Amino acid sequence: MEIEAKFAITGALDPASLTTLPLHLYTLRSTGVERHSDTLLDTPSRAVTSTRHSLRIRTIGERRIVTLKGPNSGAGGVHERAEVEAELSGPLSFDPRDWPREVGEPALALTRDEPLAPLLRDEVERQLWTVRRSGRVIGELALDTGQIIAAGRHEPIHELELELKGGGSRTDLDALCRALTEALPLAPEPRSKLQRGLALLRHARWALDGYTPLDALVRHTIRRSLRDLRRAQRLTLEMGDADAIHDMRVATRRIRSTLQAFEGAGVYRDKTLRSLRKRLSPIADALGEIRNLDIFLKRVREWVGADAQRERDSLELCDLLAAKRLAAYERLVERLKKRKHARLLRDLERFVSRSPVLSDAEHCVLTRHFVGSALWPRYERVLRFETRIAGAEPPTLHQLRITCKRLRYVLEVFAGALGEGVTPVRKALTKAQSHLGDVQDLTVALRLVTEMSQAQPENHGLAALREDMWAERAELVAHVGEVWETLRSQHVRDALSFSIAAL
Repeated sequence: MEIEAKFAITGALDPASLTTLPLHLYTLRSTGVERHSDTLLDTPSRAVTSTRHSLRIRTIGERRIVTLKGPNSGAGGVHERAEVEAELSGPLSFDPRDWPREVGEPALALTRDEPLAPLLRDEVERQLWTVRRSGRVIGELALDTGQIIAAGRHEPIHELELELKGGGSRTDLDALCRALTEALPLAPEPRSKLQRGLALLRHARWALDGYTPLDALVRHTIRRSLRDLRRAQRLTLEMGDADAIHDMRVATRRIRSTLQAFEGAGVYRDKTLRSLRKRLSPIADALGEIRNLDIFLKRVREWVGADAQRERDSLELCDLLAAKRLAAYERLVERLKKRKHARLLRDLERFVSRSPVLSDAEHCVLTRHFVGSALWPRYERVLRFETRIAGAEPPTLHQLRITCKRLRYVLEVFAGALGEGVTPVRKALTKAQSHLGDVQDLTVALRLVTEMSQAQPENHGLAALREDMWAERAELVAHVGEVWETLRSQHVRDALSFSIAAL
């Protein structure tokens, strides 16, 4: 049984002064300084901490000690719990079967055969004193300085611990606690280091910043887009309206962009990321086909307006577009109702619900470790159009649009971590994507209108529509240079580089 009192140090404290404290019947004798590193373990389902246990491997030089502690039955700053520990030998193992039986068997029963992995870590420098009464050791006093490290976040440790040893009793503990709090700037600390580390983990679950584990950011981003996809899919199947199609397409593209962005990050297997992205591709293509037809139909109807002659001239075109749209929608519905698609959604749900199992705490990749690698090369791909932008034809502009879109989607993944400083980049990319998207939409529409106009030379309405589209596209192409200058501007470069560097 471990019985100890913990105190947070709330003011200046000189360790050398501890041996001169007026502790009445008790005396302190320094026993030196110990540096140790603690790795707290748990299973993916939190089988250890959810039952208020703690499982720790402490490294002191060449020694490794595994400790299993039970729930705390103490109150205030007093911690009272069952404790069993044993020295480890041989290679480091997180499998209780490899540990001495006195610790391994209860740990195995607690984890129910789930694998253990590092949860958080403590790095501590500990100054130690034995506590004696009438020459007999009754306790140990420890001054801990260091830090708790959880999910890349750090919290300082500066506390005093008084643990009963040998013939020490609760009477001794109470008397020493009173004497220490009267003489030193101390406050009872009801939380263990593990509890403080768990608080860091809870914060990390909701905060998206440079210290967010990269795998958590990936799962958060895809989980949010997957929720949007499911909602839009339900509306697509129920009504099939343009807004639902658009929302489902955006959600699908965001998931695919996120999966692609994190290939090579070393957090998830690239094969898994590529497989999920590839399986989403047919849905994305089907949604894109319908979305393009919706935009085309809307453009034609806006051109027609209230003009009866234009309505008659474009009737065959609208009927053709509507028929194409209906056929594409029916193909989409058929695909969405297949078991294959349902399995894909289940696999995505499984992906976002499981964090990767790391071999040790050092392998935790944080957002700040990868954001530059994800964003800057994509921005460089945009800048490579510098030698091609003058006089660029629509196919080149379409490629620039795709490049901007990929950068924008990845930028939005990191938006929470990057903060407001990256706003100029987002605005420049949004403007470019919209402008270049209009050029591409008109290019696709012009192909079909030109074919129909050539097949119906007597249809002056179609010819007029074609001329209007040509003129509108020419106007947009003429202003591409303005969009480009914003994209490549020093202001945008500085905003992106400073935001990355700030992490």
